[in-house]
Amino acid sequence: MHRLKALFWDNIGALIEALHRRILHLIERYTRAQMGAIWSLEAKFQTFLDVELAVIEAQCKMGLVPESAFKEVKEKARFDVKRIDEIEAEVRHDVIAFLTSVAEHVG
Repeated sequence: MHRLKALFWDNIGALIEALHRRILHLIERYTRAQMGAIWSLEAKFQTFLDVELAVIEAQCKMGLVPESAFKEVKEKARFDVKRIDEIEAEVRHDVIAFLTSVAEHVG
C-alpha cells in the first residue's frame, strides 16, 4: 500500500498537468476569443500584477513605501508567462512563480 501511495504522489503533478492541458484545449476550441482572453494566463497574471501595484500604491500613500520606489516598481514590473511556467514546475506554486518572475524584472 505504501508503494502505491508513493507512486500516486510521485505522479499526481504530471496527471494534473495533463488534465489541465486537455481542459485548456477544450476551452480554446469551444470558447469565443473575447471570452477566452478573460480566462487566459496572461489576464490572470496581469490581474495579479494590478493588485500588487495597487497594494504598493496604497502603502506609498500611507507613507510606508517611498514614492520613488513605487514609481520604479511600477515602471519595471513585468512578467513572462513562459518563465512563470518554468518556475512553477519547480516550486509548484503559481503565486510564488509569478512574484519571482516579477522580481526578476524589477530587480
